[in-house]
Amino acid sequence: MTSAVTDSPPVTDARRLRVLICCDAAIERNGVGSYYGDLIEQISDSVEAIELIAPEHGPKPLVSFPLPGDRTQRAALPAGWRMARVFDELEPHVVIIATPGPYGMTGARLARRRGIPFIYGFHTHFEALSELYWGRLMTAVATRYLESRNRKLFERAALTLAHSDSMVALARKLGARRAELAATLLPGRFDRSPEPKSGPVERIIFVGRLAAEKRIDRLLDAAARRPGLTFGFAGQGPLTETVAAAARDYENIRHLGWVRRESIPDLLAEHDALVLPSDVESFGTVALEAIACARPALVSTHCGIGEWPQLDPVLYRFDPDEPDAMVHALDALIELPEEARRARAEQGVAAYAAIRDEGRRAWLETLVEVARAA
Repeated sequence: MTSAVTDSPPVTDARRLRVLICCDAAIERNGVGSYYGDLIEQISDSVEAIELIAPEHGPKPLVSFPLPGDRTQRAALPAGWRMARVFDELEPHVVIIATPGPYGMTGARLARRRGIPFIYGFHTHFEALSELYWGRLMTAVATRYLESRNRKLFERAALTLAHSDSMVALARKLGARRAELAATLLPGRFDRSPEPKSGPVERIIFVGRLAAEKRIDRLLDAAARRPGLTFGFAGQGPLTETVAAAARDYENIRHLGWVRRESIPDLLAEHDALVLPSDVESFGTVALEAIACARPALVSTHCGIGEWPQLDPVLYRFDPDEPDAMVHALDALIELPEEARRARAEQGVAAYAAIRDEGRRAWLETLVEVARAA
């Protein structure tokens, strides 16, 4: 395995830029993976090359296995020499480390050995998630491990990017030399002129992993208390059977299963509003997707997207720490006059367009800046 330091001239133009992303998450089945898939789609025409190394993309892993606590997802151990071959063939100017797992840590090590600067994407507070899935002893071990990995990446990254002010603050607290807000991009299929939904709000949709941190129990409770509304659940996860059982017991609950990403715009168009009731959600991309599709997005205040000032006028929020807050917020959304909902939806589409354009520009400028400073 070579460890030669690259001696490429500094990049001053994004069109000459070569970028490599190292990610432990599946592109289609994980929010972090989808984020980088969207980034590749949106900027690939503006750079010389952008490639991805992930469990189902790039070199074959040494081994893959079910993710502890969620057997609907898989983890993998990369072959370091195979990853090194990609580094040496591509000769990237910048590496993006998307996760603190085996792929991310191997990518960071290979980048450092070659003198390539890397950006660390701090997308998930894994320590908080571990408490939901593992016992006390396993949580303590996992937390210590993840904190040590995060600190190492924070210390060595040229830049750390996170999706909310609270995650940026956490990164700085844990030792990030430089931490900033990350821009968010969606795939081109959301770049259209959607029509706000007319008529009453009757069909509610949840899209995401059916998992403890998503607090789908709040939606199931709402379905039992609001039989006049229809609740759809699109996704897979540890709580798949819980949702399937509820769908058998209640006529107004629909279990849609896993939905391919390209089908999400049509799925949102078929419903009147999206609800994201998560307790742990660093951003909440699906809420931005709903806004881009001119659909109301009702989100927990624990979702990072709620911290984005550009979306203040268009998001619907509830405080999950208040009893029955989600049901009350849903009732308020339903009672809102159609004209007001339509105006808010149109404002949301315009806000998304501005976020998309600024996000694309910000990512390209950031990549060039990091490459130039190497």
